[in-house]
Parts: sequence; structure tokens; C-alpha cells
Amino acid sequence: MSFYNKTSKMDFNETSGIYIDRYHYTTPLSSRYSSEEMSYNFSDMKRFQIFRWLWIYLAKSQKELGLEISNEQIEEMQSNVEEIDFDFIEEETCRHNHDIVAHLSEFSSRCPKAASIIHLGATSSYLGDNTDLILLRDGLDILLPKLANCMNKLSTFSLKYKDLPTIGYTHLNPAQLVTLGKRSCQWIADLLNDLNSLKAIRERLSNNFVGCKSSTGTSDTYLTLFNNDKEKVHKLEQLVAGFAGFKRCSTIPDRKIDIDTLAVLASLGGSVHKLCTDIRLLIGFKVLEEPLDSSSSHLAHKRNPLKSERCSALARNLFTIHLNALNTSSVQFLEKSSDDSIVKRCSVPEAYISADIILNTLQSLLSNLVVHTPIINKIVKQELPFLPTCTDRLVEALAKKGIKTEEASRKIASLQSKANYDFKERAIEYNLIEIISKEQFFAPIQDQLTNDIFNPLTYIGCSVELVESFIKNEVRPIISQHLKE
Repeated sequence: MSFYNKTSKMDFNETSGIYIDRYHYTTPLSSRYSSEEMSYNFSDMKRFQIFRWLWIYLAKSQKELGLEISNEQIEEMQSNVEEIDFDFIEEETCRHNHDIVAHLSEFSSRCPKAASIIHLGATSSYLGDNTDLILLRDGLDILLPKLANCMNKLSTFSLKYKDLPTIGYTHLNPAQLVTLGKRSCQWIADLLNDLNSLKAIRERLSNNFVGCKSSTGTSDTYLTLFNNDKEKVHKLEQLVAGFAGFKRCSTIPDRKIDIDTLAVLASLGGSVHKLCTDIRLLIGFKVLEEPLDSSSSHLAHKRNPLKSERCSALARNLFTIHLNALNTSSVQFLEKSSDDSIVKRCSVPEAYISADIILNTLQSLLSNLVVHTPIINKIVKQELPFLPTCTDRLVEALAKKGIKTEEASRKIASLQSKANYDFKERAIEYNLIEIISKEQFFAPIQDQLTNDIFNPLTYIGCSVELVESFIKNEVRPIISQHLKE
């Protein structure tokens, strides 16, 4: 039985606003999860329109520098930017085995008056390299506000729980008290580093437009066009860069921009993976829960961390995508090879779409994260008497009452050991605070137990002040530049 069918049927998904081809493989990233704005950013429509705008920018700049190009020709090009015959381009690409030639042929047929000046002096790298930079830049402009929104939600969460004591863990074992707000500030700190890195790579992009250079980067074709006037060639590059929204053209093209951009996205993936792994652990401890959507099919007794799991899975995908760019960059023989096109056409869009889905999902996750304060309090009460800081405070208090340090340490250790044994070997619930409070041995410090030694708030150090200072002075001033409703 053959399952092959040439029929193609496009179904419209009203939720995502995307047409889905049910008869050919499409990546789940774009067809199921991607946002409309990021999916469009790497669409053929946007890419091909950028080709045409780059031709227009080039013509405008050449006209300004004295070449015989009329306003009528430029206006004809501008009026046909959105008119694209994709079928014709596909046929021409197959015929010439060159997509730029196909686009030039199609656009020239639409603009007969401008046909003679379209792509004047340019090579394929003018369209391909500059378009790729525009897509990288615009993709970052989509991601930055979403990352800032995630950090803003976490900031609100941190301030709300800045003074809620909870167990801090090292090696996934109870170590010392922190507050839930202080813990979430660590998540924010990781994301803040990523935000700053995204801003830095965005700034680097704005200063590294490839501009008007030949395939080996010497600008020789433009130099011929302007009768060896190097000043005009330099001015041409600055004009085109300005039209495209870039501050300047690079003197030598930045060949590592793909690697470094994807490295920043991979780092963001690492931060989100850590954050969501922590949330998944805390959900397992029953102290947190993901928000329950009205459409959720969760069982009442079992709330799976689906959003956290999705973020973690996509983050791991980001890690591997970065390696594609790194490996490809290392084999760009001498001036250039064309095998980087797979990274630009596949890996870069997938990395951006993965990061976009992660941030969209994370915003939803952090909007109404459920905190079970009674369970947190119960765990704190259960673990506090075992923590070294509490043990030290008990010993010091007893020492001040004349009880030898060694004797106090042995007594406390014996009670801790018995409670541990009863719990682990006999499944007997224990309350070590209550046990210690009833022991005659601790009678001399009875008045200190409740108000000091067993008061969780006395173990959180400067957590409240650290949270307030961090959010006010370091986080909010940065994210306020990128926040969107």
C-alpha cells in the first residue's frame, strides 16, 4: 500500500494564525508553537521584500552620488515591493540553480523602467549577507521585550515573597534558609546577564552592516561603477546602511556574528532551563504549581509541569543549534564558502523561534505561579533544627548558660539522629522543634527557642534588603527600556 499523495492542502489554524500544510513535513516549531511575529520574521515574504528594499536603498544611494537613476525608476520599484510571484521565482531558481538570479529576473519583469539599474554593481552577497543581518536584528527586537516581561513578572514575584523563609539547598540537600524571593532573584540575575548580552549583540549588529562589497569584500565592482572614486564607494556604504536602519558598515565583515548571536540565545536557554528545572523540582516538593489554564486537561490530583517541561526541552534544542554555527564557521575556507547557507536558512531561524517559544511559554508560566505557603512553612519547621546554623545557635545559647559545648553538641546530635532514624527507617513523622522544646536539657534557654532560635525569620540574613535593592537598582532600570504591554 502506498501512502504517497501529491495533493497539498493548507489548513488554517485560527489559534496560531498560521496555515499548515498537512501533506508535507513542516517543522513543529513554526507550525505548532511559533508566534506570528517571529514566524513572519523568517518567512519568505519578509526575506524577499528585504531583497527588494535593499535594491531600492542601493538605487537611492547611487542616485544621490550622481548615477543616472530617476525618481520614476525608484517609485516603480517601491510600488512593486509586495508583488511577488513565488511560483515564477521557484521555476527560475530551478532553471538557473541560483535564487538571487531568479529574484532579479522576477522583479525586473515587474519594473521594466528600472530593470537596467536594479542590482547595479551588486553581487549576491549584497542581498544575502545584509538580509541575514536585518533578520538577526529584527529577531532580537522581538525577543528583548519578551525577556524583559519575564523578568518583570519574576521581579513582582520576588518582591511578594521577599520575606518568606524557605529551605535553601546545596547538592539538593537542605543547607540554610533563604527566602523564596531571594531564590527567584537568582533566576532574574541569570536572565539579566542574558538581557545585557542580547543588547550587546544587538548593538554590535547595528554597527556591522555588510553594505556594498563584492563576494570577497573588496568593493571592486562599485569602485568600477564610480570610476575609481573610493570616497563615493565609502559614502555609498554609509547611505545604504542608514536606509536599512544601521549605524555604520563594517570595514571587514563580521563573520562570527551568527556564532555569537546563537551563543547568546544558547546562554538564554541555559538560564531558562535552570529556572524551569528548579520550578519542576519545587513542584515535585509540592511547594509550587504551574497556573491552571481553563482549557487544561490536568487531573485534579495531578498537575504536571507542562510549561516548564516545554521550556526545558526547547532550551536543550537551543544548545545543539549553537554548535551548528560554530562548526560551520570553522570551515569557511579562506575568504568564503557557501555551506554557511544551511545555518542561515535552517539553524538561525530555528534558534530564534525556539527562544521565542521559550519566552512566550515562560511569560505564561510566571503570570500566576502558585505558591503553597503552608507546605513551605511545614518543610521549614521540619528541617530547621537539622541545619548547621540552627545547631550552632543552640550550642552557643547553651554555652552562655554554662553548658559545655561538647555536651551540648552531643545532645543535639543524638536527638537529630533519632529523629532521622525514626523518619527514614520507621516512617514516623517527627517534630524536632517540639522534641527539643520538651527536653529538660534545654530548659535554661526555653525563652529563646520560640522567639529566636526556632524563628525562621532570624535566619534569612539580608534577604529582604538584597531583593529590594536588586530589583530597584539593577533590574527595573534595565528592563524598563524594553517592557511592552
